[in-house]
Amino acid sequence: MAAPFVAGIVALMLQREPRLTSGEVQQRFRITTRRKATTGPVWNPRYGWGKLDAQALFRD
Repeated sequence: MAAPFVAGIVALMLQREPRLTSGEVQQRFRITTRRKATTGPVWNPRYGWGKLDAQALFRD
């Protein structure tokens, strides 16, 4: 169920800022992910860069 969730978040981001590039979307995901002991401080195969924090992405 992660793919539909992430796709929806990207759609909301593009609705808000239509000129975002894929690199900018990826960078924002990396900046706002939550990292804990289970996810680790760096990329890992199970959690990627961490857990997506949708609220942090849309904070103004």
